[in-house]
Amino acid sequence: MADVHQGVTVPVPAKSKYPMLEVAECLARIRDNLPKPRVESRPLRKARGLVLARNVSASEDMPPFPASIMDGYAVRSADKLAERTIVSVAMRAGVSPDAGNVGPGEAAYVTTGAPIPKGADAVVKVEDVVTTHGGKIRLLLENSPAKGVHIRPKGCDVTAGDVVLREGMVLGSAEIGLLASVGCTHIPVFSPARVGVVSTGDELVPACTETLPPGKIRDSNGALLEAAVADVGAEAIIFPSIVKDDVESVAASLRDMSASCDILITTGGVSMGDRDLVKPCLEDIGTMLFGRMCMKPGKPTTAAIVSRPDGNACLVLALPGNPVSCAVTFQLLVAPAIRALGGRSWDDAQAPQMHVRLAQELKLDPERPEYHRAILVYDDVQQTFLAFSTGVQRSSRLLSMREANALLMLPKQAGSLAPGSIVRAMIIGRLGATASADALGRARDAAASTRPASHHCGCHDAKTTTSHHWSLGILTVSDRCSRGEAEDQSGPRIGELLAPVCDIAQTSIVADDQSTIQSTLVNWCDSLKLALIVTTGGTGMSPRDVTPEATRAVIEREAPGLAHAMMDRGLGATKMAALSRSVCGIRGRTLIVNLPGSKKAVAECAEVLLPLLPHALRLISGANDETGHRAV
Repeated sequence: MADVHQGVTVPVPAKSKYPMLEVAECLARIRDNLPKPRVESRPLRKARGLVLARNVSASEDMPPFPASIMDGYAVRSADKLAERTIVSVAMRAGVSPDAGNVGPGEAAYVTTGAPIPKGADAVVKVEDVVTTHGGKIRLLLENSPAKGVHIRPKGCDVTAGDVVLREGMVLGSAEIGLLASVGCTHIPVFSPARVGVVSTGDELVPACTETLPPGKIRDSNGALLEAAVADVGAEAIIFPSIVKDDVESVAASLRDMSASCDILITTGGVSMGDRDLVKPCLEDIGTMLFGRMCMKPGKPTTAAIVSRPDGNACLVLALPGNPVSCAVTFQLLVAPAIRALGGRSWDDAQAPQMHVRLAQELKLDPERPEYHRAILVYDDVQQTFLAFSTGVQRSSRLLSMREANALLMLPKQAGSLAPGSIVRAMIIGRLGATASADALGRARDAAASTRPASHHCGCHDAKTTTSHHWSLGILTVSDRCSRGEAEDQSGPRIGELLAPVCDIAQTSIVADDQSTIQSTLVNWCDSLKLALIVTTGGTGMSPRDVTPEATRAVIEREAPGLAHAMMDRGLGATKMAALSRSVCGIRGRTLIVNLPGSKKAVAECAEVLLPLLPHALRLISGANDETGHRAV
């Protein structure tokens, strides 16, 4: 569109007719327009991961007979004799409860899980008897066993008529085993959602294309969505043809594909360009739920309901073509819809959320709330999860989703959030107690790429970058770790704790050998020109603790104030800190700091170092950083 003003043609920005709705409102509209779940009967071994469609009750007691808990001898508790005669019939697992009988002064051998023979009401474990001559046993107990000891009563686990599983429960391995135990071989379950996936765009070629034609890109979204649908527990219906950007193709594809799906996911064609045709075609064949969302990334995401020939409806979720926007909006909108259509309650269908602590500064968007990709790692000192950004958050950069297990739900406001700020996170991947060093290294490398670099891309303004970070080398000194006999825990811990001001550039594990420590320090200072080197281990008083001697041999100036500050902090926790001989000093433009080998002591020292390091490293580097030392 254009306007004429004083004889000059002035372009008029295109405006969407769709209001930009909050995420909560969009989710509510999806919830209120979901197709009705279907119910089917599945064989037991085909029901894993599905949702139970009705209550299941036990038809009999479990166990169905009194059973032995131990390998031993079934006896009568009323008998007070130390010696008992062994009856000829042994009660083993699988025999009939009527197979044996125990009279006064008798005992029957029983195995774990076997029925208790008639007449017996207690079991003496094999460790408490000795076999004597003449087919007898002698009890080693001071008193006769009490009635019922080492016996599971009939129905003690499940009583006939008990509800063992309720409608709405997800059938995992334990639930499948429980159903088998009560003889339920065909299970009423909610059918998995039938989810169609189709990509649109003239620029796309199949992912299997070996050589890209000019102006083309591979269809990554189709593969991404197929895997994401499987992750949520449904099976994707993949439509093989990429839909071209013309009205006839888009309209026909939407109409035909929605006829066979409960949910149809499209990617691309929802923005404001003249070839973005999905929205107008959905208007023609269905009922629009929304056409824009107040979120970043994923603003043009669209939803509609399209009637099917069978009288039911198909929910169409049209996601943006940018891969990250596609991935994020799938987690936010599509995954809950698939779970709910598979029988879960709407609340249970949502991804879990939790509060986490930022490991670095994050810039906020003043116009839209952002779903920032991050890796969460549990910090056992702070007893919370730390969130590490995956780096540049461009909606086209699928690398920002790599290994991400959370979306940080950042508020819409100006400014930034400081390290240590508490934010809410949506969990989209597996949470572990720790992340691999490789994963954390990649996260920090990615985060570093959000800062000013030597090159500039027009789609990522340097003004949006975070604060200055410094290159860090972590040298773990340990004989056992260097031989692979122990896991290095302090080295990775240092990287986590110093993440707000440093990025790991180099790590190594070496033995307690002075010459090796010295040569590594010299190489990292003089060749790699790291801004900061932190060593851990080898600072005690044993003959093999030589890290301070190696450090003194290479530094040119000492920094005793840092060592004294860390010593004061350590003494506040334990008097044993006085045994540490840590050295801090400078070689060239590199600061070297010795830390103890204890993971706890490392955390205590980091508390002291964090507020001091930025200023110290700026002073050491020189005002203009003309030496080329790496400040990343």
